[in-house]
Amino acid sequence: MRKLLSNNYLLILTAFSIRVFTLLTLVGCGVEPPFAASTNLRLTQEEESLKLVLDSSDQARVLRDLRSVAGDHVVVRPPTTSGSIRWSDVPLALDYACAEVEMAIIRTIAEPECYIFTLKTIDDRPGEITLRRVDDDRVYVAEATVGRLGDDEDLARRLLGELDRQLHLFGAKRKLIRVDD
Repeated sequence: MRKLLSNNYLLILTAFSIRVFTLLTLVGCGVEPPFAASTNLRLTQEEESLKLVLDSSDQARVLRDLRSVAGDHVVVRPPTTSGSIRWSDVPLALDYACAEVEMAIIRTIAEPECYIFTLKTIDDRPGEITLRRVDDDRVYVAEATVGRLGDDEDLARRLLGELDRQLHLFGAKRKLIRVDD
């Protein structure tokens, strides 16, 4: 009886050992995890800051591969920079300008030739900026007030200056033209 128990024990132990060995082999063989975009896993702090910088040979290979895909395609209407302010950039440029001077856009009234934005400062003071479209090189004229009585003229000037800076930065970027136009 004792021999029978020891044989059963040996069989169970052997079967368990094989399963453990198989499991460890599978885990340890470098089964790669799926791409992060296909899972709900979040990146760690270290993974978020990782950047891949291509050297000149990698850059040349990427350009060669992209050109090979494009083949004989001819660009019909390449995007161009206007170099000047575009009226269509006003809402997004003001959003960026407000972020720089620590303000937020609360409400927007958009008309074809005018924008009125209700603003709030970081310390909960009201503000307003009105932009009117003009038909000359300036493209727009703007008036801004900040504070309950419009008494923070310095912040209003900073906001107007930052808006103008952002509009010029947007004007330096290429504006894409819709193909179906």
